[in-house]
Amino acid sequence: MSTMDADQHPAEAPEPVYTTWPWPGQSFRLSPAEPEPTADQVGRRPIRDVEALVADLERALATEASTRQEPFPQGVLAAFRWALGRAPAPFTQAAGPPDSAALLAEDDAANAAIYSKDRAVMQGFAVGVQHAAMWLRGKTQDAPWSI
Repeated sequence: MSTMDADQHPAEAPEPVYTTWPWPGQSFRLSPAEPEPTADQVGRRPIRDVEALVADLERALATEASTRQEPFPQGVLAAFRWALGRAPAPFTQAAGPPDSAALLAEDDAANAAIYSKDRAVMQGFAVGVQHAAMWLRGKTQDAPWSI
């Protein structure tokens, strides 16, 4: 049991670093900053795992008509291509490969698109992008696509 005098205070944890929304005119706290990936990772996932999923997704989209018609796998593939530096981010248009702040921003932008009243946005595509971003960030263990 601690014997602390009335004028003593326990050490306070440092204030977490927060990121802000990347679009002009938007500025509010989203979440504490996440650790940066290592050289052989995209977010919290090994690059080789992401590359294997991209290869399988590309094969499925090229050969399976039912997969080609679904927006979810297209969103996953768009997010993974960005994560590997092969295309801009689907919603924020950020260049890849992303750091942890860019992954968070894309996750949040996809979430906003999911709940948008703009019918031009394909909700399934946005869900695919968000699931991929969440998986890359380590926020879910369920990969958005399995080989």
